[in-house]
Amino acid sequence: MQQKRRRASAGWLLAVPVLTGAAGGAAPMAADLVLMAAALVTVVVLWRSGARVSPGVHGWRSLRGWRLLAVAVVLGVASSVAVAVVSGAPRAGLFDPVGQLAPLPAVGLALIAVLTLLTREQLRSGGARLLTETALFFSASMVLAQVLVVGPALGGQPLTAPDRQVLELACVLTAAILSAVLVLITLSAGARRASGALLLLAAGTWAAAHGFAVAGEDLDLPLLVSGVTGAQLGALLLLCLAALRDPGAHVVAPPTRTTARLSLAGQLLPHVVMVVAAGVYLGAPLAGADPSRAAGVALLCCLALTAAQRAVAARDESRVAGRLRRSEAYFRSLVRSSSDAVLILDSELRVTWAAPSLQPPVDAPPLTGRPLVEAVHPEDAEAVRVWLAGGVAGSAGAAPIGLREFRLRAVSGGWRVLEAGVSDLRGDADVRALVLHCRDVTARLDREHELSSLAFTDPLTGLPNRAAQRVVLDGLLGELAAPAGDAAEDVALLLIEVQGLREAGEHAGRAVVDVALVEVARRLRATVRAEDQVARIGAELFSVLAHGTGDEPDRVAARCLSVIEAPITTEAGIVDLTAAVGLAPLVAGLTDRAAVDRAELA
Repeated sequence: MQQKRRRASAGWLLAVPVLTGAAGGAAPMAADLVLMAAALVTVVVLWRSGARVSPGVHGWRSLRGWRLLAVAVVLGVASSVAVAVVSGAPRAGLFDPVGQLAPLPAVGLALIAVLTLLTREQLRSGGARLLTETALFFSASMVLAQVLVVGPALGGQPLTAPDRQVLELACVLTAAILSAVLVLITLSAGARRASGALLLLAAGTWAAAHGFAVAGEDLDLPLLVSGVTGAQLGALLLLCLAALRDPGAHVVAPPTRTTARLSLAGQLLPHVVMVVAAGVYLGAPLAGADPSRAAGVALLCCLALTAAQRAVAARDESRVAGRLRRSEAYFRSLVRSSSDAVLILDSELRVTWAAPSLQPPVDAPPLTGRPLVEAVHPEDAEAVRVWLAGGVAGSAGAAPIGLREFRLRAVSGGWRVLEAGVSDLRGDADVRALVLHCRDVTARLDREHELSSLAFTDPLTGLPNRAAQRVVLDGLLGELAAPAGDAAEDVALLLIEVQGLREAGEHAGRAVVDVALVEVARRLRATVRAEDQVARIGAELFSVLAHGTGDEPDRVAARCLSVIEAPITTEAGIVDLTAAVGLAPLVAGLTDRAAVDRAELA
């Protein structure tokens, strides 16, 4: 077969700083011009993408990543033009070492550019796993370069030792760039792996274009040679898409199904690369090719590095699992020991998890798996349902707001009062639930009730005191001042001043006076109706808010006088008391002070 001179075309030289350093097939002048225009557009896209992912970085510090890759493309263009001018007319059948060496500086610059797409923190965090995976990627790329590029080149024509060294060096740089792109995919976050995958597709497409050129020239297959230009243009397009899709090294996007699949693909990538390298090596003899000894050595290195990578990955996974177990135990202990218990509700408001402190009695149905509205006290169910619906009865999907008190069964069998706040995490893909932070306020409410009782109760008789009487009196006067509605009973204020207590205290002591007051309070409470309030508002003064129409308040006053004047038996003897009663009907427009004054004057 007639040998042809192998010299990189202008279009191949434009992309070699990005994708490959091996020699490419010749392309017509029109295709070279199209590729040059596409390369210039690629330079602009890469430069602008570099400015987008690194805002605020100026000067020489900005010359990294995509911008450095753009410089590498420019250097490749200059190399292409220089080789075309210096080489002159090509001589058939001769290997062109100058044409192969000229783009190698741009290839090295492109390798550095790909590595600078990663941050120092990402490179340092890789550790032993990063080293083994980098070596594995490099070995697999060497297998592909040896089988697809060096093998056809050596089979096509004999090369001198210097020529072969130039070709091997170009393949080493090609493998280095491919492995660097694979490392970029492995170390990047899920959102950036899409850009890395496009960059890898661009690298593979351009490497395939170079393989088409070599195979087409050596095997005299014009169809393969004619497809080189289309593959090169496709690779440039993929390179532009990779730059445009790059969100930057420091951007953390919310997890999606696509990023989750890319993360899984990143974990499987070392094994996929190994399988591809082994398949290409073993399939080469079927295509009539004879893999070189270097390809076999590289494949053996791949096998050894795969085992090493699996061991390192297993060690890292064991460490991560251990840290995860410790973290779970730590936070589980925090949740259990926290004064705020946690309830987790699913989208149907069923309890999916409850803190141990919220568990019901043993003989009661379990809390987990039940709707919360069925577990709370029946009187609280509707209020809790409205609260969980976002404050609107019958609505769905709205976020609950504010705090809500409700009752749940305690282990003792009684009811305890919980005050709950809520965190709506239904939009969080990792939780998708309502989280209720519950605090047991039973003791607090008991103390508040006790304090309220002390504030509104007379400690000696147990009757409401003046403050409690004023609250009820204000309420009744407010109802009278409201617009007229249904006919209501009249209410009268009775002020009862007990007489004779001072004399009883002088003869029998203070203890007898206390016994007499308690007995008077009991008799008054037993004399009036249940809705009538009896209060002690002074040392010797009682009040009654008597309901009734007509002369019913007068009859109540007479009965009160009668029970007070009845003798009171004590350990010190019999105590005789008398009383004076003032009665003032409550009418609209009165104030509490005015009502008391009227009763005192009556």
